[in-house]
Formats: sequence, C-alpha cells, structure tokens
Amino acid sequence: NTDMQDEDESVKKPINKRTYKRRAITIRTVEDLKQFILRQGSEYGAQSTFWADSFAQKVIADLLHLTILFVDMERDRNCWPYRILVKGIVHNLIDSANVESNNNDEEKSSLRYIVVQRQGRGHFTLMSYQELPNSEKVRCFKEGNVPPLVSALWNVT
Repeated sequence: NTDMQDEDESVKKPINKRTYKRRAITIRTVEDLKQFILRQGSEYGAQSTFWADSFAQKVIADLLHLTILFVDMERDRNCWPYRILVKGIVHNLIDSANVESNNNDEEKSSLRYIVVQRQGRGHFTLMSYQELPNSEKVRCFKEGNVPPLVSALWNVT
C-alpha cells in the first residue's frame, strides 16, 4: 500500500472482544504524521497507534532527529520514571541537490528532544519548560541547549 488509504470500512478486526477499524497507513506528509500520532487506541486498537509501535517511533525519531524523553509516574514504585522512549539519530549526509553550505545546516543536523508525560492509559502530554515566569515556554530542546533539570533526569546534553 503506497498511499494513506482507508480499507473497506465494513472490515472490522476483533481484538479482545471489541471491534476496531482497520486502516492501512503510509506517512508521506506532516498531516499524515499528525493523523497517525493522534490515532486513538479505542478506535483502532492499541497496536495500531504510534505510541504502541516502537518501529514507527524509531523511524520518525530518526527522520526528525528527535529523541522522545518519557515520564511515567505510573510505573512500579521501584522503577525510575524518567526514561528514553526512543532515541533519534542525526544523519550527516550531504544534500546533493544543495551542495552549498547555508545557515540551516546546523538546524538540519542537530538532535532535538521532547518530553512527554504519561497521563493514564495510552494518553500523553507534551511537557514544556519555562526558565523564568515571564519567559517563553519551550517544548523542543536542541542538543547542547537542554535545561539542567532535563539533562539531570535523563542524562542527556
């Protein structure tokens, strides 16, 4: 399947005595990605969502040079609640269509971090950091510009 297409809506897949929509998806645009991330397990089944698909998480993290830091206060009390959900990589490839260096090279090759907190079963909140009361809230941190608290909890820089 090469495009984001709905399979026959009448086709239902039983999972745990419930029925869910089956939908094949290929992500080609930011809007496709947004729709995939927003999928509800109650509608598509838990295994058909971004948050339950570690392969999809890794692919997206690599493409976006993104590491998703995870806060799970619902874990067993003996477990550290701050963990890395998925770690992206930075590709240092030369863009053959644009050989000249430009000011966006650092932006393209920089690893970024976001922090999400588990809010009940299958729900996550994107966290933000605010250094001073009147300063701007930051939700995505560039490598080398990670707040000290985030750096300490996840051992990232």
